[in-house]
Amino acid sequence: MNTETLEFVPPGETGELVLCGPNVMQGYWQREEESARAFVEKGGVRWMRTGDLVRMDDEGYFHFYDRSKDLIKFKGYSIFAKDVEDVLYAHPQVKAAGVIGVPDPAVGQRIKAIVVLQSDARGKLSEDEIKAYCRQSLADYKVPHMVEFRGELPKTDVGKVSRRPPRRRLLPSARGATLCRRRSLAARRGIRRCAAPCTRQAAACNRP
Repeated sequence: MNTETLEFVPPGETGELVLCGPNVMQGYWQREEESARAFVEKGGVRWMRTGDLVRMDDEGYFHFYDRSKDLIKFKGYSIFAKDVEDVLYAHPQVKAAGVIGVPDPAVGQRIKAIVVLQSDARGKLSEDEIKAYCRQSLADYKVPHMVEFRGELPKTDVGKVSRRPPRRRLLPSARGATLCRRRSLAARRGIRRCAAPCTRQAAACNRP
């Protein structure tokens, strides 16, 4: 399904995987807003949106491509973070890379590449050189607007670079919610005060 038009896409095109059937959940318990975002009505059928961007081949097999939340919207263009990351990984001096969208009211999102260089290239490769390399393989609108060099990047349990921590740093409200959940967990365990610092204003938070 096309993530913007919510129309079904033909085999060979990338879209969001949606599911329906008796074994699919009805929704999230007492979380109406999240349930509304997770489901869509189409053709009289209620479909659950998985958030997985996949492509179906002519034999009916699905090939996973990316996550819809990692899709970057820039000036009306939809850019797969994976497309940019694949180019960065092809650079012989790049050890690891992650690409995220940085909110910008003027254009939607700007592309930010977070790059870990090979040890012998650190301090020798510039942001402009990374951008120039990307221009050789990517359309102009896919070239990163920002490049940040780091010593390492967080990884998932299966060893892949995780985009979640860098993206969450751009969303203070998400960080506040995470810390608030920690406080809630501490309260359930009988701890009088949570050790995690809270980013919310004191008047807006009633956690112990």
